[in-house]
Amino acid sequence: MVSAQPLFTADSIGKSFGRREILKSASVWAWSGRVTVLLGRNGSGKSTLMRIGAGLMRADHGAVRFGDQTYLAPKLHTLARQ
Repeated sequence: MVSAQPLFTADSIGKSFGRREILKSASVWAWSGRVTVLLGRNGSGKSTLMRIGAGLMRADHGAVRFGDQTYLAPKLHTLARQ
């Protein structure tokens, strides 16, 4: 049975590199037991969004949620422990 609440959420994520805005307000949700696909053109920010979600990169704004915990600046080692 698939949970009604997503296991992973990255909501309203924004990221710029210098003057170049890569993500303006990107969001992605993933549920346990489902396949989630992230599609987009080359350079559209897919990898950046996943790096932020995994705690490898800090977002300029937005939040990442794993289960019941919300992180404004997730860190990989913290996420791995949970």
